[in-house]
Amino acid sequence: MMKVVLCSTPQTIYGGSTDRATSDIPVYPKFAIVSLLKWMEKYGYHGDFYDIDMLLPTPDEMSEYFKTNQPDVVGLSAIVSASYLQVKTISNIVRKAAPSAWIVLGGNMAAAANVLLRKTGIDICFLGDGEKSFVAFLDYVKTHGRKKDVPELSKIKGIAFLNNENEMEFTDYGEPIPDNENPMIDYDLLAKGLLKPDMIKNYFRDAKKCSWFCDSPRVYEKNRKPNMACVFTSKGCVNRCTFCQRFCKGYHVFDPEKFDKHLTDLKEKYDVQLISFQDENFGTNKKHSYEIAKTLKKHDFLWITGGLRCGHLTLEDLKFFKECGCIKVGFGVESGSDKILKIMEKRYTVENIYTDLKNRHECGLDWGLGFCVGMPGETDETIMESGKFLGKIALMQGVPPTDLQVVIPYVTAYPGTPLYEYALLQCMIENSVDGEESYLISVSDKYSTKYNFLNLTGMSPQTVLFWDYLLRYEAIRTYYSDGIKKGATRLKCNPDNQKFSGNKVATGKLKNIILSISFKKLAEYLLKPISSLNEFLLISNIPILAKLPRSLIYVPMRNLLYMEYKMQVFLGKRNKLKMCKPKPLPEVDSLRKINEKLRATLPPPKTLTEKNQRIILLGR
Repeated sequence: MMKVVLCSTPQTIYGGSTDRATSDIPVYPKFAIVSLLKWMEKYGYHGDFYDIDMLLPTPDEMSEYFKTNQPDVVGLSAIVSASYLQVKTISNIVRKAAPSAWIVLGGNMAAAANVLLRKTGIDICFLGDGEKSFVAFLDYVKTHGRKKDVPELSKIKGIAFLNNENEMEFTDYGEPIPDNENPMIDYDLLAKGLLKPDMIKNYFRDAKKCSWFCDSPRVYEKNRKPNMACVFTSKGCVNRCTFCQRFCKGYHVFDPEKFDKHLTDLKEKYDVQLISFQDENFGTNKKHSYEIAKTLKKHDFLWITGGLRCGHLTLEDLKFFKECGCIKVGFGVESGSDKILKIMEKRYTVENIYTDLKNRHECGLDWGLGFCVGMPGETDETIMESGKFLGKIALMQGVPPTDLQVVIPYVTAYPGTPLYEYALLQCMIENSVDGEESYLISVSDKYSTKYNFLNLTGMSPQTVLFWDYLLRYEAIRTYYSDGIKKGATRLKCNPDNQKFSGNKVATGKLKNIILSISFKKLAEYLLKPISSLNEFLLISNIPILAKLPRSLIYVPMRNLLYMEYKMQVFLGKRNKLKMCKPKPLPEVDSLRKINEKLRATLPPPKTLTEKNQRIILLGR
């Protein structure tokens, strides 16, 4: 019997954390692996699961596992492109421990197929939906074993591999399975991949201790089961944002009857009565989302969702969801500039975002806000537009901007996105196997921050490094000066959430920071004095900041922050940023359309590899 082992790839070990139980957020369940294993079983194949992401074994422990099991096929699930180094390390360990095994990879990381096939131990990359393609590949292995028969492999849709001439073959994207065949998460199956069954608890958290839920009064209701879990009820996305990987085509909803049974299992087996939807597009299929909401109400579940798209839900929809147990709704604002939203290809305006946030606030479903800065075309002006928009949202919600839960990551160019292709077209990523690998290593196992940012904006380092502060300063200015001074109307805070609010007032934040200072923290502050000063001023929430001239704050802070960065580089505490200046955008348009025009200036591809690389770069 063929021996197949599917492995998760560590995604969020940033800095080398080895304990999956320390976060207040649960580990996300491995939906793709569950779906693959279920589909394999349907066609008579058995597979084992080795949960490397949860176990975080040492290289020696991994080597021993594969030496002992000697699988015929090892599949790595790499859903994020910040996992290149992990993929390279694991695949090389497998290659040495089980030299006769096929090593294959699926997930968004496969968009870098040409690099993976040439610089790691990977034999085949699966692109698109993988269930049908993987079973077709197992059929091939059953007949041909370890032999590489190029004509036969080329019949499998959805794979990329190197042929006998060392050229990359690409057989188009894999096709999705029928919607009603998509499974719910099977925790019994996930437990088999842990080797330490008690680690299954890391897929759940006590909702009262989870930052997603702890500020809602309904969580504390008598007789409510304490745990929360993450759930999927759909797959895919209807948007094509130019900074996001779109690897699987279409939007697919799962069987509501399976979801009904899944809720029963969660409640009875794992003491779960609160869930967080991990769908990318919850609510897009109105009929389906209403069925899901009614099922949640039937089981008296509380729930949150962060995958909404602007304009998909009306005020009436939100009110209905709240009646069915919804307590929070979130989506990425991304930008407060219509120019940047167009470059991102968001297909909505700043005014549309404001309307949706106002509806959400009216229903008492407020949650965090996410801004994504640093897209090509970004300038001080667009950042200030985003800051003013944040201040306007704060006015609408009736709290200072410092009391809103806001994240401001700098955008990262990942393979399979128009942003990545733009970086190649602008020669900001060297268009070679070594050049691409060097970039993928530089973004491996890192958060998206300004200190690992690939500057595709054409703006100076001094300008770019100050943007996250500039956005927040402008929000405060709008709230205290432009808003209150002009008598802007403010909606009252939702009274339901005041008692359990996790957003402390600014003075409380400042007090907590002062009380928590240790020698280690003090040393950190001294190593970044200007960053610490900016944080202090922003968290202090001082209204006078809105009255001082912009030039009195922004110009010195911008220059001092750049000097701090240069000093950190000199001391070896910070890597030097790649801040080359690309050519300016030819026009304000979707980045995808800008790439089309830049691509048209390229000579025709000279090799099969180059031809297929260009196809994969286009994404879905």
